[in-house]
Order: sequence, then C-alpha cells, then structure tokens
Amino acid sequence: MSTDIRTQQSRLIAGVAILALLLILVIIALFRSIQKPAVHSQIGHRSPAAELAYCSPGSTGLCIISFGQVEGGDMLVNFQLPSFFYPEFMLAIDRFGVQSTYECKKVKSLSKGVVCTGASQAPGEVLGFKVISTSDGSLLAEGKFAIIGIAIATPEDLLTAILTSTAVTETATETPISTPSPSLPTPTGPTPAGRTPTPSPVTPSYPNPYP
Repeated sequence: MSTDIRTQQSRLIAGVAILALLLILVIIALFRSIQKPAVHSQIGHRSPAAELAYCSPGSTGLCIISFGQVEGGDMLVNFQLPSFFYPEFMLAIDRFGVQSTYECKKVKSLSKGVVCTGASQAPGEVLGFKVISTSDGSLLAEGKFAIIGIAIATPEDLLTAILTSTAVTETATETPISTPSPSLPTPTGPTPAGRTPTPSPVTPSYPNPYP
C-alpha cells in the first residue's frame, strides 16, 4: 500500500515539474516575441523632428528670432529655446546641396537664448535648416524657408538687438494691453431748441444774525 502511495506521489511531483517547465518555456517564448519587435523598432525608428520656423508671439517650441552679421565677420542665427533644459545642438544650413555648420552657444544673459555662428548666407534664398543634437547626433528640428533680412552691426549692437527681440517675443502674449476709457466732454454753448435745460441747484442764503 505504501509503495502505491509513493508511486503516485512521484508521478504527481514529476507531472508538476513538467508543467512548471512548460510554463517557464511559454513565458520565455512570449518574452522573446515581445522583445524582438521592440529592438527592431528602436534600431529602425526615427522620432519625427520638430518643425523649425521664425518665432511668433505665441511660439512655444524651438524657433529662430532673427539673423545678424558682424561687419566683416560671420553670420549669427538667434534662437529661442522652448525650455531652459533643451539639449545642446549645432545648426546645419543647406544651400543648393552645400551644407554649412554653425556652432551654437547659449546667451549668458538669457535663459532661453542661443546664438549660432557660421558662414554668411544671402537673404531671399530658400535654405534648409537642421538642428542637430551634439550629444547623440539626432535631428531635433528642421525646416525650409528664406532669410528675410540680416542686421549688420557691431557685436555689442547685435547683442542688444537679440536681448530686445527675445524679451518682446517672450512677453508679447503675457502683457495685457489696457485701453483707456474715453472721457466725455462737457457740453457747452446754447441749449438746442425743444430741450429744457436742467436747472443748476441753488444754494439758499440766510441773513447774517450778527451786525
């Protein structure tokens, strides 16, 4: 009797062990099937780059404030960052297949200001702009548009212009514009015919009781 019980227990233990092994194998197979597409998507997938354009009063993303050029020197591209923690980047401008790179640095006096310096470009031509992360080489933003104008001045004048443009862009949507209420003029001259003038209140006078 005891031998039959032991045999049944052994069979039960063997069956549980086989089921546990099969369950482990199924879990491993499921895990691998989930992981493989994820690996392929990470290798072949590329996050869409943000659209790059000129800044407007309501701009919240990376945008270009203006272009400038030091007299006899390089061109400056003035950026506004969407946040203080935006990754460091470089700028690449494509002109008819010829690409020029620009070194970009943050403006110390501005938390969201970046200036990129590089070769000068002619205004009016449609150019390709690419903002590339310096840490991993990923494309952060890109766009195609023409340079409207380039301010040529001394470095001090350009820095002042950058500070002013950025301050205006950041506060344009935050500063309410108050319209003064017009004051109505007091009517003077003769009373129009057909209208009864409103009598002015008369203050009564009393005789002086003292001689």
